[in-house]
Amino acid sequence: MATIRYSLHRGDLLRWQLYGLPRQRVIMSFLLIASTLMAGLSLREPDLAARSLAFKITFVVLFDILFFGVVVTLQVALVGMTLLWGKHRGLVGEHVLEVRDDGLLERTAFNESLHRWAGFHKVKRTRSYLYLYVTDAMLHIVPLRCFTTPEEAKAFEDEIRKHIKTA
Repeated sequence: MATIRYSLHRGDLLRWQLYGLPRQRVIMSFLLIASTLMAGLSLREPDLAARSLAFKITFVVLFDILFFGVVVTLQVALVGMTLLWGKHRGLVGEHVLEVRDDGLLERTAFNESLHRWAGFHKVKRTRSYLYLYVTDAMLHIVPLRCFTTPEEAKAFEDEIRKHIKTA
C-alpha cells in the first residue's frame, strides 16, 4: 500500500479556487446570461438603440468581458481574504494519505477519515496538483511537489485509479 505525506499551504488553496472557478458551468452560464441581459437592457436606451447591429454586438461582447473581469476579480479578492484570515484547521498543514484495500485514509492533526473506493467520484491531474474527488463536492488536493520523482507521482495516481476501477 502507498502512503504519502505532504503539506498544504494557503497558496495551494488559492490555486485550487482559481482552477475550480472557471469549471463551474452553472455559475459561468448564469454570469453569461446575467451580463448579456444587463447589456441588452442598456441597449434599450435611445442613444444606443439607434446604433448599428455591429455596434450592439460589440457592445454586448465587451460588456460581457468586462462583467466577467469584475466578477472574477472580486471572487479572487474575497477568496484571498478568506484564505488569508481564516484558520482552515485540518486543511492547511500536514496531511498523510494512505492507499488501503478498504479505501483512502487521510490523517491530519485534526481528523482521520476513511473514504471508501466505491464512493470515489474522479481523479484529475494538472501540472502541479493531483485532485482526488472523494465525492462530487469533496476532494483532496495533493501537490505533486510532495513526490520525489514524476514516476512516483504516476505510480500513486495509478494505484488510486486501480482501486477506483475495482470498486
